[in-house]
Amino acid sequence: ISAAVTTHSINTKSDLMTKTAKVVYAEISNSMKNTDLGFNKTVIKEKNKYYNIFGSLAEYSESCIVLIGADGEILFKNGDYDLIKRTKISQGTINHIRKNTKDLRFGNLEGLFEERRFNYIYPIEDGQNGENRLIGIILLTSTSQGLSDVYGQIIRVLIVASLWVFFAAIIIVYFITDRITTPIKQISLAVDDYTKGNFDVRIPVKSNDEIATLSVAFNNM
Repeated sequence: ISAAVTTHSINTKSDLMTKTAKVVYAEISNSMKNTDLGFNKTVIKEKNKYYNIFGSLAEYSESCIVLIGADGEILFKNGDYDLIKRTKISQGTINHIRKNTKDLRFGNLEGLFEERRFNYIYPIEDGQNGENRLIGIILLTSTSQGLSDVYGQIIRVLIVASLWVFFAAIIIVYFITDRITTPIKQISLAVDDYTKGNFDVRIPVKSNDEIATLSVAFNNM
């Protein structure tokens, strides 16, 4: 159950970040066409507009949106402004981010953040001249505490549901046991009376099961 809940939480968060990243990419791509500039210059030029547009997207995905140039320059970050202290990351980190997007979902991205976070990396590539040239990176990053909260809530729901099922099972077992043992007790008392000479005792028959058959046989006897 724990593994299933964790996987579901991660997949749900990833899907949310994927949708957000695609909207961010569509906006930047449209801006690049209108300005006829590269990724870096477009982001710098449209930065103020992006703060307004991407604000609601960041809230929707519960993430911080970071735009990074192919040269490692951090061009834009929305949300927690103290999240990233540096203004540029190394080319080695860029290459690692580009090649290992899934491996870096949990981590600090080689020291980019001070704490371990949940990350979604969306590389932007230019496919001209038959080559996929990296022109920028859309990074969505979120504290892993959100996943822990979801995980904790689901676990609490499962525990409460399990307790209700447990109590319901106890009640059902009690009534089933009572239904079985009560006729047996009546037969036992009747036998005691019979051995004492009271031949008028009769066992009430209220069902149609094996115990009822035994009660009928005793009464006939």
